[in-house]
Amino acid sequence: MSGDSGSLDKKKIPIHPFSLSFTGDWHHLEQKFLSYAYTSSLSQIRFALLLGCFLYALTGAIDAYLISDQIKWFWIIRYAIVSPMLLALFAFSFCTACARLIQPLLALCLVGAATGLIAMIAMAPAPVQQIYHTCLLLAYMIGYTTMRLRFLWGSLAGWITFAIYIFTATTLTTLSPPTILTNILLFFCANLVGMTGCYVMEYFSRRNFFLTSLLQESQENIQAINRQLEERVTERTMQLMKANTELTKQISSSKRLEEEKENIQDRLIQSQKLEAIGMLAGGIAHDFNNALGAILGYTDLGRIKSHGNEDLTEYFSCIRKAGLRARDLVSQISAISWNEESHTYALELKLIINEALKFLHASLPPSIEISHYFDSELGKIMVDPAQVHQVFMTICTNRTKTMGDAGGKLKIHLQEIEADQNLAGSFSGLKNGVFYQQLSISDTGPGMNAAEIDQLFDPSQTSQENLEGHTLGFSVIQSIMQRLNGTVTVESEPGRGTTFHLFFPVLDKTRPFQETPAVVSLPMGKGNERILLVDDEEPLVHIGERMLRYLHYEVTGVTSSAAALEYFTSSPNDFDLVITDMAMPNMTGIELAQKMMAIRPEIPIILCTGYAKEWNEEKALGLGFKAFVHKPLSIHKLAETLRSTLDS
Repeated sequence: MSGDSGSLDKKKIPIHPFSLSFTGDWHHLEQKFLSYAYTSSLSQIRFALLLGCFLYALTGAIDAYLISDQIKWFWIIRYAIVSPMLLALFAFSFCTACARLIQPLLALCLVGAATGLIAMIAMAPAPVQQIYHTCLLLAYMIGYTTMRLRFLWGSLAGWITFAIYIFTATTLTTLSPPTILTNILLFFCANLVGMTGCYVMEYFSRRNFFLTSLLQESQENIQAINRQLEERVTERTMQLMKANTELTKQISSSKRLEEEKENIQDRLIQSQKLEAIGMLAGGIAHDFNNALGAILGYTDLGRIKSHGNEDLTEYFSCIRKAGLRARDLVSQISAISWNEESHTYALELKLIINEALKFLHASLPPSIEISHYFDSELGKIMVDPAQVHQVFMTICTNRTKTMGDAGGKLKIHLQEIEADQNLAGSFSGLKNGVFYQQLSISDTGPGMNAAEIDQLFDPSQTSQENLEGHTLGFSVIQSIMQRLNGTVTVESEPGRGTTFHLFFPVLDKTRPFQETPAVVSLPMGKGNERILLVDDEEPLVHIGERMLRYLHYEVTGVTSSAAALEYFTSSPNDFDLVITDMAMPNMTGIELAQKMMAIRPEIPIILCTGYAKEWNEEKALGLGFKAFVHKPLSIHKLAETLRSTLDS
């Protein structure tokens, strides 16, 4: 199932209050329910058709007794029209096509049977009419309950019949006005009672189906988890059996085996702790990104307003530089924490290494001494931070294992170099004249000979088993570095330790970083263009309103997607463009945009989100958005995006 049962309000079933159809993330249950309702009620529907036909035919005896002089027309209605119609639908219920047409046909049968009785009421003399009124009420009861009509179809048939009765009673019968009014009120109330019963029956049927589906989904999830656990237990059991066999050959002491088991459990607990820390860090990074958006937004406005005051301009520039560094750090934390697919960002490599060192210190034994040194002048590189994090952790963890229980030293050195002709000739993959950041990881382990180094990068020799559970083999590391236009090399000799060199190309140094000037020529609005700004974070709405007003736009800011839809629905032509956040309670940005475009298809909508993991420009444009921007927004990016969207 696609719906997220974890986020469902348990006090509210996702059913439309009028049509009773499933709504929202559970709309896909509608067809399943209709199929289920048809299958489960088919026997009852057939019984209702036969019962209706039987009662309709049986009451023909009343015609013969009470109105023998008009029995011809009454029996034509009963035996030539209504009863054959009911029997025909009963026979049709055995056809496969009946599933799609059963509800409208049942409604038609109810209208036909009731219309026949109304015709009898019109033809019968005054005293006898009340008997046929009773028969009409009986038809209502069977139609609304036993025939298992859905609420919409039953209500439609009931009100059509009610309208036919009013027309017939007021134009074709000789009943007195008080009697007609009494009967109309009676049938009106009967119709309401029938509708209520029909509504309640369908609602609880849908409710039980929904709860059953929810239970089945939970059971399937539990079964899937159990299967995964069984597979993991089986796989782990095989590994433990193999390890136990090897240990039995080498170790005679049962105490050593128990210590190894405890060590494995400790490592598993540590791994789970690190995973939980990663998830927590990702959530904190997202919330901090929103706060950072307000900081950078007010900083941009402050720099613009401080034009002419050099001190204030410098202060705001320093705040902006710090904010941009914080933004890069948030992007890195989010990428690592959420385990995103491969995306490259312009980041400082030392930030990634510093974060990885924190994890490394927490997982290594005290017998391993770690030292690191970074050059002071280091630029940015284009990397996937999650992959670089894994590469660094894999190499460091593997190197510490080679040093064994005796321990040793692990040294990390990061420096920026320019590859000359000699260096480019010595290391395959380096280009002469290109600047690289060289990350060197050295250990004091036993070292390797040339054959062992070659074997290290052989894909068949760097499986998960060889790396004792780490996710990357060295052949994969080599492939990652090649995709980044860098390279990885190994220097080692037996008895002298090993050094890994990873070379990352630096961003073009011929293009020095240009700080955005305090006053720039921003593309401004025309003064009469109206913007609807939607974000559940109140500070972001406030700074967004200030930015947009400075850019000469009229802006309406709201912190609720429901309120935004109400604004738009009441006056869809009052806005020239909509800017919406993605992750909002009750109604997401994509749901809000779809409802707005259903009202006014040509309205340009810009999606603004901090979730780089799930959203990109291609996906947003494919869903009908006119533009896509990442948080936090700068006033320059906002101005350019607005003008390009409105002018196009």
